[in-house]
Amino acid sequence: MTKSDRGICVLMACAMIATVVSLVMPTNVCAQNTPPEADAGGPYVGAEGSPITFDASESSDDDPEDQLQYRWDFHNDGIWDTSYSIDPTATYTWYDDYSGIVVVNVTDSLSNDTATANVTVTNVDPAPEGTADIDVNEGDMFPIQIVFFDPGTMDTFLTTVTINGDGDGNGDNGNGNGGHGGLPQLTLDSISYESVILHMTLHTNNYAVNDLELQALEGSLISRLTAEGTTHTLTPPTGSHYHVFGTDIPRQSSSSVDVGMEPNPDTGIWALQWEITYNGTRLSAGFFSNMTAGISLTIDKFIPDDCSRLNHTVTIETEDDDGGIGVHHIYINVTNLPPTVKAGPDQTVVEGDIVHFNGSYEDPGWLDTHEIVWDFGDGNTAEDTLKPEHRYGEPGTYTVTLNVTDDDGDWGTDTLLVTVEPQWDITLILTILAIIIIIIVVAVVSRLVYARTTERKERTIEERKRRRPPTTKGEE
Repeated sequence: MTKSDRGICVLMACAMIATVVSLVMPTNVCAQNTPPEADAGGPYVGAEGSPITFDASESSDDDPEDQLQYRWDFHNDGIWDTSYSIDPTATYTWYDDYSGIVVVNVTDSLSNDTATANVTVTNVDPAPEGTADIDVNEGDMFPIQIVFFDPGTMDTFLTTVTINGDGDGNGDNGNGNGGHGGLPQLTLDSISYESVILHMTLHTNNYAVNDLELQALEGSLISRLTAEGTTHTLTPPTGSHYHVFGTDIPRQSSSSVDVGMEPNPDTGIWALQWEITYNGTRLSAGFFSNMTAGISLTIDKFIPDDCSRLNHTVTIETEDDDGGIGVHHIYINVTNLPPTVKAGPDQTVVEGDIVHFNGSYEDPGWLDTHEIVWDFGDGNTAEDTLKPEHRYGEPGTYTVTLNVTDDDGDWGTDTLLVTVEPQWDITLILTILAIIIIIIVVAVVSRLVYARTTERKERTIEERKRRRPPTTKGEE
């Protein structure tokens, strides 16, 4: 064997030994893996309803060939909200204010590491909007369109709509029974978003109520209805149209009404129309509905007086359950209207009789005060009453005027005619009747006497004729 052949044999023997060693010994003896080091970034601050982006790109691994993957737990509850991804960033949106810890888990497929970061989600105040400034006549019903937006859809809300100048009825309503007072209202106290429950309160104010009519519109349904008053609680099945009360709800009282809505499955819209009545007379009405970006409320309101005494401002205040408040104002220019007056029907009386008047008036501005003046047409007047009495001294026809002036200087007038017929003296009438009777009696007696006298004369003549002797021809 040559020297070169011996070298080749040595190399082949070493190769075989190396092969055997590689088959017997584990590979990790040759290379040790290094675990990654997680970094969650932060701290993070955002607003409810807006996405927050989390970034773990500062995580590292000493093995440059390893590819890292990331997953996130946004509530630190042990439940991973994302799956592993090679993207180190992730976004999440809270729909309510929140303060807590987010967790990121980083793996290189052989080992992993976790890290945490603080996150703070701030509350966003609701932002109410409303109808533009309004021109309206006093006493008219007009719609106020209210929309409030809040990205915190997990919030609950209290929306209050007030009108500076809504009164409790200090005026006189034209029939001597005091003022109209505040009309009944259904106020929306709060809304639960997830199950769409409207928590409302019926305020009767100065009117009794015996029906609250609810109707779902826009393809939505009423899924649950609970009305808690002094005498009733009811929960009808799913439907769209209900009359809630069948008994009187007295004035100056309140009753809670909770309505569960099922939105239109195609549009997500729900709409609830309401109307408050007493014995079929409509007292007030309104409309609540949602919009894609928030809650829209349309509330019909009455203005009880004009702006010459009261500055009418609609204030819309929406407060969420975190104390965030949004305010919007609508200014209303209200025109005064004169009262409508009725003096009553024409009358006919006898001279000396007392005439009873019964006037009335109506004024849509039920907070107005009024001056009442009667002119009886004979120079006499009466004030501050709708039911005066008057006695006329002379026969004739009199024009009576009732004038009612409100505290804003506008007035209404109506007239009636009073015909006063002469009063006959009963003594004179009896005297005349007595004279007539005497004349008749005298005439009758005279005629009887005359008839008897004439009859006697005729008898006398006849008797004389019979007693006279007959005459002879010679005597003639």
